[in-house]
Amino acid sequence: MASRKKTEKNNPLVALAHRNKLSKQDIYKALHITASTYQSYIMNPYIMPLHRLIPLSGLFGISVEELVYLLIRNKPILHKEHKAYIGSLIDKD
Repeated sequence: MASRKKTEKNNPLVALAHRNKLSKQDIYKALHITASTYQSYIMNPYIMPLHRLIPLSGLFGISVEELVYLLIRNKPILHKEHKAYIGSLIDKD
């Protein structure tokens, strides 16, 4: 149980929800998922399907690219240099 709390503390999904004053129940309802599904996304964000990432990024007020970057890097916030990097990736298209 202690490792679960530690994982949640540094998790980008938890940090973004907290920053946007969203409860877990708000996220469950918005994504039409169960509590256990959300918990599995927190423990392993790589299993989250794209059709869940899109509305989640909207809830958090960030782009899908930023959300994916935060999840891959397992960082709760996006720094200026990361935004520049994401911008350079988007500009390549």
